[in-house]
Amino acid sequence: MSERYAVIMAGGRGERFWPLSTSKNPKQLLALVGDKALIAQAVDRLDGLIPPENIFVVTNSDLIEATQRAAPMLPSENVVGEPIGRDTAAAVACGGALVAARDPNGIFVVLTADQVMGDLDVFKATLKGGMDLAEQNEILVTIGIQPNFPSTGFGYIE
Repeated sequence: MSERYAVIMAGGRGERFWPLSTSKNPKQLLALVGDKALIAQAVDRLDGLIPPENIFVVTNSDLIEATQRAAPMLPSENVVGEPIGRDTAAAVACGGALVAARDPNGIFVVLTADQVMGDLDVFKATLKGGMDLAEQNEILVTIGIQPNFPSTGFGYIE
């Protein structure tokens, strides 16, 4: 069985939840749901699936220290800052390169820091099933919700 990793994208400009969210304190650093920052909740959701030392966070370079404070369970070297935000593709490529540098045979998932999951057991079972499928078949697995309308703000899977 291959080692498993996670790449959590934690970028953003702090515009969606303004005035609570700002460029210096974006939504992933806020406790919008529950009593922990969204980034800490994203890491906690992986408990039992992926160890903290195998979780990378890709964020803005000016948010590295704040992210490390919000998610102290991660090794500090696993929080990586992009000098300039280039959206999802660049963050995924960066995360993939980090995983490949550590473990060329690693299986990894890409998540966002601002997700809220209602049923943690279903989330974990789905994620584990996707990782198992990817490992057994050397394929890319995409997991998402069934869209009911197109949205350029959030994207969608067809």
